Amino acid sequence: MRSNGPDGSRLLALLRLDRLRASPDASNTIAALDRLLLLLPDRHRLIDGTGLDLYRDFDTLLIATPNPRDAAVTFLAARHHLMDAALRAALDRGAKTAKNPITWRTVEGRPVGIRQPERGPANQGLDRDDRILVLPMPALALMATPPYATLLLGRDLLAPTTSTGAVDAGSPDAQPGGGERRKPAGRPNWREIAARIEAEESAVPDNAAFLMTMTGLFGTPAVDSEVGPPPQSLTVVAGAEAPFIEILAEFKTAAEADRWEQDVPAWKRKLVTNPVVILSGFSSLIGRAENTREGNTLHLRLELSTAELQRLLNLAGNLAQTALAHPR
Repeated sequence: MRSNGPDGSRLLALLRLDRLRASPDASNTIAALDRLLLLLPDRHRLIDGTGLDLYRDFDTLLIATPNPRDAAVTFLAARHHLMDAALRAALDRGAKTAKNPITWRTVEGRPVGIRQPERGPANQGLDRDDRILVLPMPALALMATPPYATLLLGRDLLAPTTSTGAVDAGSPDAQPGGGERRKPAGRPNWREIAARIEAEESAVPDNAAFLMTMTGLFGTPAVDSEVGPPPQSLTVVAGAEAPFIEILAEFKTAAEADRWEQDVPAWKRKLVTNPVVILSGFSSLIGRAENTREGNTLHLRLELSTAELQRLLNLAGNLAQTALAHPR
């Protein structure tokens, strides 16, 4: 699903929870990963109060956003193995806990939920997440902002309607007072929507459990900076069954890629002597990293053990918690 900012910026992350469950020492790897995910607002919005378990009830999670700093604009797609009724009941429990109740409608035979926060002084400051929930196919759930959901569904579900029952996106609504009928609403193509999600999911290699691509999210370095122009996009891929980490940096020109390729040895030397890297015992791991070049893309690959992967995740969690606790 293309959820891009006006400048083309985008972050896309895909997590294969089924592959994590099948990995060696899965419980410890999942615990280390969840320390990171718990720092994300959507980890709580998706699960808190529902009674669901992210790592038991879901198989894949896709996150796309034009602005990683604003959780309210994030698009989510999740594959699960629950019946529609069970998932709806769980989402209703979570919405009740957040005081952000869901009104369910039927659009072309599938459930669509509208979240509208409870009003009143007692609820000031509570979560005002107004993203729409869509269950386009069995075992697939989406969460999208109202404007994006309108594009997705072919109709504005927040527009006033005279209907008091279930809403069918293909039924024209009469104007109040017996006036002219409104133009029939568009009909969402559920199979097409599911196919678009599958196309995004196919980006994850068969041996990977995680993929994240960041496009247009890097600032321009200062004129006197020793760092060259940042990559147009940066992709991080990680495997859990046979653990590895790959980083692909794509640059606008070959000259920019040349400059970064020449700087890689110096960056590795700096990392190897960094106090955090030394104290964490990762110096040898950095030394094992291999880099290659193809066109305008630099490719860094690191193969590691399950224990090293877990230590990296724990280190990332500690650093992220420290950064959030002491923002600049």
